[in-house]
Amino acid sequence: MLSTVEMVRLTMAGSSDNLDEVLRVCADLGYVHITPYSGDTEGISVGKPHPEADGKASLLSKVRSVNSVLSCSNKEGPISKAQVEKALDKGFAEKIDSVAGYIADINEAEASNIRLNERAAILEKISPLDLPLELMTQIDSVEVYLGETNKTEKAKQVFGELSDRVEIHTASNLIAVACVGKDAVEVQMALGELGVKPIQIPTGKGKPSSLYAQARKDIDINQSKIDDCKGKCDSWAEVNGRTLLAVQEYLEREVEVLTGHTLCATSEHAYAMEAWLPAAK
Repeated sequence: MLSTVEMVRLTMAGSSDNLDEVLRVCADLGYVHITPYSGDTEGISVGKPHPEADGKASLLSKVRSVNSVLSCSNKEGPISKAQVEKALDKGFAEKIDSVAGYIADINEAEASNIRLNERAAILEKISPLDLPLELMTQIDSVEVYLGETNKTEKAKQVFGELSDRVEIHTASNLIAVACVGKDAVEVQMALGELGVKPIQIPTGKGKPSSLYAQARKDIDINQSKIDDCKGKCDSWAEVNGRTLLAVQEYLEREVEVLTGHTLCATSEHAYAMEAWLPAAK
């Protein structure tokens, strides 16, 4: 059950040169709750973040992103602030970049496999027609319609005399029709009568069966890359996960301190802030 705590109001003002130190002391105390300045007073503006804030915030964002994927844990106890700062001084940010690169490679390969699987499914479906894709997509004067229907045996009957002016190919439940532009409307009507479900013709050159085999090969290559990068991520997390968590906690505190200026009222030479803290303190 939550309990209430009596609070007292604190007002502080001083030289702008001391604001960084004051904010750090407030953060170290851990119980000073600064009230954001509204910026309503003429001639007194909201403070600007410390110049180092952007860099720390950028690194924090990267750390959070990496940890959201790796889900690191710390079973060995806390790491001191001095140890964290030493790790950062010795290039831990570069280690974060390296594992972020593995994660980016995983995401890229997984996205590629989504596209490749969709392409492979269509290529496998239309392979029975055995028609090179360039014949269906790269002849400007000809329009090609491709689709599925369970009435392919009725195609000649439905197309009737139109069959003499168009090219019709069927295989299993697939139908492909090539025509010149002036016959397009009639072709579409005939396909509608056959209940044809359109299939988007993939891009590329070559027969669907060959392109399907290449797509499957590319999928396997990507999957191998994904497995390799995941292994590297697991090894990285085992060695560096505990430090990563400590760095995240450290940076969250640092960013809070370095951006605390935006909670204060400032002028060219002075600052002022209002805060609340427990009366017992």
